[in-house]
Amino acid sequence: MARGATALRYDGVSDLRKAAPQRLQDARKLLEPVSDHGGDAATRHLNAACYLAGYAVECMLKVYLIAFTVTRGHTPVRWNEAKKARGWEAKLAGAKGHNLALLRSLTGLEGAMDRDVRIKTAWGVLLKDWDVALRYCGRPQFDRRRATEIVDACSIVYEWVKQRANIPS
Repeated sequence: MARGATALRYDGVSDLRKAAPQRLQDARKLLEPVSDHGGDAATRHLNAACYLAGYAVECMLKVYLIAFTVTRGHTPVRWNEAKKARGWEAKLAGAKGHNLALLRSLTGLEGAMDRDVRIKTAWGVLLKDWDVALRYCGRPQFDRRRATEIVDACSIVYEWVKQRANIPS
C-alpha cells in the first residue's frame, strides 16, 4: 500500500454481503414517487436508485471473487486481500475496481451468464446504463420506467451471482 494510503474500511466479505441486499432495498425505495414541489429530488432519487442497484451487483461480484480466492489453505475475508492474492491490485486500482465488466470477467461467469437468456439480457441492461459516476450526476439520466428496468435488471443479476457464490439469504 502506498505511503499515507489507508485500506478500505468496509471491504470485508461480510460487509459486502450485508451491503448488497441493503443497497437493492434502498434502490427500490428510491424508485417510489417523490413530491418535492418543483425541486430536483425525483431526478436525484432515480439516478441514486440506479447507482445503488448497480453497486449491489458490484458488491456481490466482489463477494464471489473473495469466496473463490484461496491462499495458504484459507479463504481471505477482505477484498484487498483477495486482490493481492490474485495479483489484481494494478488491474483493479482506483475506479477500475468498480468496472462491472472487468469484475465479471475475473469471476469467469461470462459463459454461464451468456447461456442464460434472462441473465444475458439483464446484464446487457446493466452494462449499457450503469456507471459509477451516477452517484455524482444531478441531471436526469432516466425516466421512472427506465430506472425501474435498470433496478430490476440489477436485481436479477445480483440474485444469479448470489446463488453461484452460495450466499445464504
